[in-house]
Formats: sequence, structure tokens, C-alpha cells
Amino acid sequence: MAEMTTGSVRLRPIALPVEHGGWGFLGAPIVLGLWVAPSVAGFWLSLAALGVFLTRQPLKLALGDRQRGKRYPRTVWAERFVVLYGAGITMRKSIFLGDANALIIPQSRLRELLAIVHDEFVFGGRNGMKGIYAFIDIFGAERKTFDDYRDMRDAQVKRVYLGLESGDEEVFRCLNKPGSPAACIEAVRMIKSAGINAGIILLAGAGGTRLDSAHVTHSLAALAAMNLGAGDLVYVSPLIVSSDSPYMQSLRDFQSEPLQGPAIHQQLEHLKSGAKAVCGSGAKVALYHLEEFIY
Repeated sequence: MAEMTTGSVRLRPIALPVEHGGWGFLGAPIVLGLWVAPSVAGFWLSLAALGVFLTRQPLKLALGDRQRGKRYPRTVWAERFVVLYGAGITMRKSIFLGDANALIIPQSRLRELLAIVHDEFVFGGRNGMKGIYAFIDIFGAERKTFDDYRDMRDAQVKRVYLGLESGDEEVFRCLNKPGSPAACIEAVRMIKSAGINAGIILLAGAGGTRLDSAHVTHSLAALAAMNLGAGDLVYVSPLIVSSDSPYMQSLRDFQSEPLQGPAIHQQLEHLKSGAKAVCGSGAKVALYHLEEFIY
């Protein structure tokens, strides 16, 4: 039984996210989307996203207190806010582990955390959650074993996302990425052999003008080698580069320049159409327009 601890309660840090930038990341695409293409479906989707966003802080506190075997006054309030915000969650049928590299933690710890998720949510059936989705980087994916991925599959992990970004070795070095395209291919093959789908992210514009052709050719070859099929996703995202980014110096070191305007759009279309051609039946290819993806 959890130990009850008394004390005063400040509701704001329980009810609202403490990361101030989070409001901008959430609000900007919602407001822009509803302004450009207003719809009833868009409104309800935005409401669901807001519910999930607000639920994260009280849910994190409630689960953390539970893990420590404590029950503070704040725990009660956190649980109340989870229920209050839950109307948004009930519109969602999957769980996304929000950390940028959620699956990299030691497997024993990951197993414990996935068990907590199962304690809090119902999976399967008509009204249950359909699965868990998360990111892992190439370095972390290499360190996982086949049995580790089988554990994840048994815990309802349905898809793992990896940022390949480019299948070209020289572009990899230009981006200063750890790992290699070959390592990503092997990781994806292992993930899929364990019964989990893969989500692969490519960057249109990576490597700049000099590496344009090599980036497209080798990225499509890497996708083809992954044997992607039904349930797998390929996202193509335009690379956004700030003028003072270290990536700009890296481009200069590689005797290249950033792709601009029509050129980056053309490469994006080549990657999308090429990915559809090399991926197996049932794999989906889509634009992943994340303006905050900045090098």
C-alpha cells in the first residue's frame, strides 16, 4: 500500500506543463491548420491533441509517485486532472512515447515502464488501445537484441521510428550522425523480424547541392534493402537550416551548399515517388513537415 504524505498543494505545476516552449510547439500547427483548412474533424483532432498534451504532466507525477510507493496530496490532484483531461485521450487509440529516443534505456527499465503503461491503459478489444509507438536512434537500435524487440512486441509496441535521414555515407558524415546507413538497415531488419513495424524518416535537402544525386540514389537503395511492407511508413521531411547552424559550416567543409526553394521541393518529390516504387506492397509514404527539425 502506498504511504500517504500530507502537505500543501500548488495546482498549477500539477495541472499545466512546465515546459513553456511546449505551448508554442502545440499551438502553432493547430492554429495554422484550423485557419488554413477549418473542419469539424480538425477541431476534434485538435481537442484530442490538447487533451493528450495536458495529460502528460499530471500523469507523469501520478506514475512517479506510484513507483516510489508514495501517495502525496498532489497525487490525488494529479489523478483528478488525468480524469479531467481524459476526454481527449479517449479519442486516441494509440500511445506514443514522447521522448525523442524513448527506447534506448536499458531493457529491464524499459520493461518496467511498459508494464506501468499496461497497468494504466487497456489494450485490445473494441475500446482499448491499439498499440504503442516510439522513436529510437540508430546507435540505440544497434544495441538492442532480437529478444529485446520480441519483448517490445509482446508489450504491444507496434511500430518503431528511426531517423535514417540519408542512405549515403558522405551525407551521414556531413550531418554528423552516429551510426551508418548499413547499421540502420540491419536494425530495421531485426525490428521487423521480431514482428514490429518500422517508420523511417528521410531528410530532403540533406547534403546540399553537391550530394543531391547521391543522397537520393543511396537513400532509395537503403529503403529497398529494408524490405518494408504492410504496416511500415516512410516519412520525407524537408530539412530546415538556420544561417548560424553548425551544419552550414559542415556543408562548406564538404564543398556543398544548401538546396533552396524549387530544388529542395524537387528532391522531396523524387524521394517520395522513389520510396513508393522501392517499398513493398502496403508500405505508406508521406510528407513529414516538421518546421522545428532544424540542423
